[in-house]
Amino acid sequence: MFSRTVLLSALLATVTLAVPGCSEGVGEGDVVEEDADAEADEAEEAATEEEAPEFDPDKLPMTDVRLGEFPFFHLPEGYHTKPKNESTQALGQFAFWNGNDYIGANGRIYQGNIQAVDGKVFSSPELTLALEKQILGKGGVLIADGVVPSGARAAVLTREFTAEYNKGLCWPTEPVRTYVVRDARRHVWVHACTYGDIGGGWVIAEIPVEAQEQAALSAQALAERLEKGGRSGSA
Repeated sequence: MFSRTVLLSALLATVTLAVPGCSEGVGEGDVVEEDADAEADEAEEAATEEEAPEFDPDKLPMTDVRLGEFPFFHLPEGYHTKPKNESTQALGQFAFWNGNDYIGANGRIYQGNIQAVDGKVFSSPELTLALEKQILGKGGVLIADGVVPSGARAAVLTREFTAEYNKGLCWPTEPVRTYVVRDARRHVWVHACTYGDIGGGWVIAEIPVEAQEQAALSAQALAERLEKGGRSGSA
């Protein structure tokens, strides 16, 4: 089944992120000024979240291209995934970034780490363009392309979540591309990324169209649901 959940807020997670700082030489006036700046930033972020339209995959154009067998897409010539570096879950949960927030998708999920074959130099632009051409060629839509803000990703990219999907994830500071393909039977989500000119990863989820969407949840609720789903859905 598929449950869609939107991150409305996020807190920095100390297990994955640390902000260096020093308390020496900070006076009372400095603290007040920093607090005022922090409140202004929070107000601006809240206003941005309120203005951002809610993403609805059902409003995307429907493809008439036959998708074929799951996971629907293949790697271009010169790239491969070793069997030990890929896995498929009959029912799993993954958080896809849509450019404004995360959507928690429940369904059949494939993940894989991508490497260049022996004798070939890995090229991030080459791989990115090849995957995009293939996905767009099947009617997919690119809905996000860029680095996920640290405040948004911290609540989702927990130690448990990254351990569950370490094959398909890249460094959190690298750009993420999210695609959605919609046909009469399902939504197909694709998370694709690369880390430098070393390697890449992707996660593909098939979500049945008859599954109902649920109300938006907070960041903490989404993180808890993903963690719970990862434990129950693991092969």
